[in-house]
Amino acid sequence: MTEPILQVEHLTKRFGGVTAVEDVSFEVFPGEIVAVIGPNGAGKTTLFNMITCFTPPTEGRVKLSGENITNKKIFELAPLGMMRTFQNLEVFGSMTAIENLMTGISVQLKNRVFAAGFRLKSAREEEQYAYEKAMELIELTGLQGLEHTLVEQMSYGQQKKVEFAQTIISNPRLVLLDEPMAGLNEVETEAMADTILQMRDRGMTFLFVEHKMATIMRIADRIVVLDFGKKIAEGTPAEIQKNEDVIRAYIGGDLDDVKSS
Repeated sequence: MTEPILQVEHLTKRFGGVTAVEDVSFEVFPGEIVAVIGPNGAGKTTLFNMITCFTPPTEGRVKLSGENITNKKIFELAPLGMMRTFQNLEVFGSMTAIENLMTGISVQLKNRVFAAGFRLKSAREEEQYAYEKAMELIELTGLQGLEHTLVEQMSYGQQKKVEFAQTIISNPRLVLLDEPMAGLNEVETEAMADTILQMRDRGMTFLFVEHKMATIMRIADRIVVLDFGKKIAEGTPAEIQKNEDVIRAYIGGDLDDVKSS
């Protein structure tokens, strides 16, 4: 049986007397796309922050490919194969698209300042590799013609593409996306969904938070539902659509009513 790439075990987070996340457990397996949904304030971002070591849990632990990463430093996660995006864009506006992407691949390269400073052959080869990989992602995400454009001069949708490409360029095993479709129009949303599916077909695994139900139902293999910090359901999109607890807590009506949202 395939071992999970991510194990979330009884995660709980309390802020003073307020419990933001309570006893949440689930697993993500290699090659899956798993969505986390729930009403505003359900604890989705807090859950992501605990998984990615931005916030220590009050209780519980997180395992990446069987290794306990609960007390890891944030910068230790990328070399282990975990990357994340945020609700607010994390890109370098004063740099071009391709420069942003080439910084994103640095965790994959072996040479550092010494080799680069002396212009060693290995450093030049890695620089060429980074450029070629960045151009591949430029094309994959539909940014052709914008590779040398400053990110701050791009539209919001284009900036989201840069952030996504920067996140996946180092070939992480697990990618956490915090509202990747937020602020995108319908065409941009469909393009982003297609890119996620393409990268899943290339071997990446995704855990994402999103509010656009049509997109969730289209690309997610499984869905984890939070309400008031607790997991109230987990299953396939078809199972979640029929779950009365989800309909009552998350929508207040049938999920079919929001499939076009």
